[in-house]
Amino acid sequence: MLFQNISDILKENKGTIKTKIEMRTMKLNLIRTGILIMVLLSCKSETVQEAHILPFGIYETADSYNVSDSVRAQMLRLGIQIADSMENPVIGYCEIKMNSWRDDISGLTTDDGIRIALTANTVDDEGKYHALVALKDTACISNQDIRQAVSLGDRVEIRFNMQGAAKWADMTERNIGRQVVFMIDEAVYSMPLVAGVIRSGTALITGLDREDTERIAAALNNN
Repeated sequence: MLFQNISDILKENKGTIKTKIEMRTMKLNLIRTGILIMVLLSCKSETVQEAHILPFGIYETADSYNVSDSVRAQMLRLGIQIADSMENPVIGYCEIKMNSWRDDISGLTTDDGIRIALTANTVDDEGKYHALVALKDTACISNQDIRQAVSLGDRVEIRFNMQGAAKWADMTERNIGRQVVFMIDEAVYSMPLVAGVIRSGTALITGLDREDTERIAAALNNN
């Protein structure tokens, strides 16, 4: 009789027990789904972060005599060393300890459509000074003109699309005997002297560390 009662109780509670088990299973599935979503979002966030696009531009340079007196006065107030030559795009030099001035000088435009930019790396043998470079305010070539960027040791080879190749040929033709500026993330990375018209649709950024070349090439390929 006792066993019969136990059996009846189990039968009566069977539906309740089953329901509770199903609810617990659903909760576990929801938890697993939530964890999976968090992992996927985390992976997506890391992917987006890795896919950071670096602003890129190739600019024509301006002679330092085109820089306004007001800009020179500001440079002097900040203790910037003014360059001697007036026919050189390098208008001054900034010590590493003054590199916080990058935010003030980056994007500065004069009344004549000339901007001032700092070199990404030091330019002297002792590694103390960054150069301030005068360049025209509007880039001739930008990210949208790049087809592919390739890391080659201490260089990055920029391969342009058809539009970029045509712009590069025109730009080099206009600037034979002059320097042009390669800017990445608002800093000057290279200032090659144009020796002739380049119709190959490629350009080189030289003098970089391997770590920099891989980082820059990866970022430029995310356009």
